[in-house]
Amino acid sequence: MATPAQFFNKMKTIKDKKYSFNHTKDRLKERFELLLTWSDYETLCNICTSDASYVNTLVVKESENQEIHEIFFKGRNIRFTFNTKKGWITTALPERKE
Repeated sequence: MATPAQFFNKMKTIKDKKYSFNHTKDRLKERFELLLTWSDYETLCNICTSDASYVNTLVVKESENQEIHEIFFKGRNIRFTFNTKKGWITTALPERKE
């Protein structure tokens, strides 16, 4: 049986992931006028954590706990910030100004 502290930490992690999902969803709507479902989000996170190389994926920058993945999503190349420590996407970045 989980201790109260373990339960709280698990709930905090779930809330953090839901927060990141909602934040990413809001940024995709704001910046690209795209809708994001929980299923889409889970798929994108799985793409980022996979060792398999995807034709439509490119890691464009890495740091200790963070990677920027460029993923072809709903007809657009979109850069997502992926937290490697937590294992999920934290935001969708704006389009690059060339």
